[in-house]
Amino acid sequence: MELVADILGVLRGQPVVLDKFSRWGDWERDVLAKLPDPQASQALIRERQAVVDADGDESQEIEEFFCRQLYRLGYTEADRVFIPSAVAARWFGTATGEKTSITKSSRSLKQKVTEGMFRKIHESPGKSHGRGFIFWGNDADGSVYLQTDLQNQLDVHGDHAGS
Repeated sequence: MELVADILGVLRGQPVVLDKFSRWGDWERDVLAKLPDPQASQALIRERQAVVDADGDESQEIEEFFCRQLYRLGYTEADRVFIPSAVAARWFGTATGEKTSITKSSRSLKQKVTEGMFRKIHESPGKSHGRGFIFWGNDADGSVYLQTDLQNQLDVHGDHAGS
């Protein structure tokens, strides 16, 4: 109860007049401005937003690269495609310009999946096809057969690097 009383006391205090406001101006004026050093808090929030926006941009670029590779091989938005970890790692490396191991690439991709940064790329829930990811096109539903022939398609197209 003391903690709640302290919080209410801060929120009932006099606000500091802020020079700038973001798209959350009401919250900044009514809540943030009543905290100690609200300008420093605003700066920290802007800094963290920039990092999140950069992560979102990178995630979008990675997902778009994966989609382009799949479309180039003849897959469509109506498909679900298993992407083996080795292929995902190569595509991740090409999309980001980073040369990383399969383990590190998979960890990065899984983190992005967990954070909801991808719309079409998901972690494969089972290991029946090996470790990897699943492309789930916008027009595919759960009844669509999971295609597991990606490596064969890469081999047919002479694209062993998948890039």
